[in-house]
Amino acid sequence: MVAYGQPFITNPDLVNRFKKDYELTELHSESHSTFYGGGEEGFTDYPTYEEMKLREN
Repeated sequence: MVAYGQPFITNPDLVNRFKKDYELTELHSESHSTFYGGGEEGFTDYPTYEEMKLREN
């Protein structure tokens, strides 16, 4: 579980990304300090793969 902590934060749909072989969202180095405290930024603002693709179009 610990090994997947950061990937789950940056990829809320991590299981689906593994199943469909989608690329993973990279960690934003500036948000690392906000992972476990300080509000929603850096913890809940990473989009799912589908949301990311919709934003690109």
